[in-house]
Amino acid sequence: MRLFYYVVIILLVVIVFSVALANDELKVIICAVVKDEDQYIDEWILYNKYLGFDFIQIYDNSFNGSTKLECISKLYGDFVRVTHLPIDDVQKKAYKTCVETYQKDNYWAAFIDVDEFIVLRKHHNIKDLLRETVPSGGALSLNRILFGHNNHEHYSSKPVLKRFITRSKYVDPVSYTHLRAHE
Repeated sequence: MRLFYYVVIILLVVIVFSVALANDELKVIICAVVKDEDQYIDEWILYNKYLGFDFIQIYDNSFNGSTKLECISKLYGDFVRVTHLPIDDVQKKAYKTCVETYQKDNYWAAFIDVDEFIVLRKHHNIKDLLRETVPSGGALSLNRILFGHNNHEHYSSKPVLKRFITRSKYVDPVSYTHLRAHE
């Protein structure tokens, strides 16, 4: 079990909560831990809303609380849920809490960071991807491609997706582990 938590912390993880993938039953969320990422969180939220996620559960790990995250719930309504969780070893606790909270409702969940973007090449949204690739439930694996700093030495207010456009030629050979939460 301990290995599970380390895999979750290191890798982009999608935990599958549901076997039923009928159109009206498919619910897909993101669980993310956030700390000091106020500058580009709006872009990330809007990007994932565009991909078709039903909502994002954010665990705020800032010890003083983030004024931006306090406003985000009001700005995005039910699409973003923020829980303040100022503790050490936060990812393990946050991901466990997310699994316990949402598995009973048969959600699929992507565990990604605010600087990670799922890119769909063939599908119009995340639900179409899941319906085609894992129609009977199960697990989905994704590989990671790094974009690095793109020779930027100073912060720019341009969107992340406009600033970081040159990717590494290296594709991480490790397929990100996607685990099933329960049968």
